[in-house]
Amino acid sequence: MGLIDCKAIREEILNDVKSQLAELKGTPRLCIVTIGNDDASKVYVRNKIKTAKELGIDVQHLQLDDDICQEEAEQVIEAICNRSTNHAVMLQLPIPSHLNKDRLLNVIPQHKDVDGLTDLNMGMLVNNRQDAIVPATAQGVYAILRRMNRNDDLSWVNVTVVNRSQLIGKPLQALLTNHNATVTLCHSKSEYDFEKADIVVTGIGHAHSYYSEDFFEGQTIIDCSMNRDEDGHLCGDVNYKDVLTHIRDIDITPVPSGVGILTTACLMLNVVKCYLLQGGK
Repeated sequence: MGLIDCKAIREEILNDVKSQLAELKGTPRLCIVTIGNDDASKVYVRNKIKTAKELGIDVQHLQLDDDICQEEAEQVIEAICNRSTNHAVMLQLPIPSHLNKDRLLNVIPQHKDVDGLTDLNMGMLVNNRQDAIVPATAQGVYAILRRMNRNDDLSWVNVTVVNRSQLIGKPLQALLTNHNATVTLCHSKSEYDFEKADIVVTGIGHAHSYYSEDFFEGQTIIDCSMNRDEDGHLCGDVNYKDVLTHIRDIDITPVPSGVGILTTACLMLNVVKCYLLQGGK
């Protein structure tokens, strides 16, 4: 029990990606589209590009102006998707508020939707289709639970998820349910506590909202947020140092070097999956 070693899990995932890439005759290409100049997005995109290049995945980054109109943005993304050499396409979020995010995401075909955010991929995930592309953060959480459980069957697990976004809560609820877990999905308007949860997954985006008094012996806490505290330091929703100080029998992810580093690794798994869905060998 104690701090979950997400760096070790990341290495396992990346080794899986390397093994799959070694068996391919061609090279998958990831195309990342950003709109505007969000500072956090710049950091995330740099990490994705760095990881892709280290693995030998081709990567292209296209930066669009923040004043681009909806029609032009859709045309650019459609043109990128129509190129057979672009196997995996992602729109880095957030985007400027004048643009319709859902319309832009749904321009991307299901088999190139590396983030798994199109309506079609979300529906396929709910229906437990094996060719569904699962959002990378949800995959990262599942990778932690699978490693701890040592198999795919989570029928013994009660999970409480505090997040209902397309990136985390909704796909995670479907993914864990598909593996027989019992999932309670909460959000900012829910009344909840964690007493009956074996696993708690947080993603509310508020620095140090939870402390040791919110949790119980024997639980596993997975923090998906990346915030900054009042001193400007990176932190999660949970003050994991306080939790580890006061609760002995508990597993918890750190922030930083937690779920975030698994998200990038799982994105690379999705790049390979997109390539294979298009008949690549």
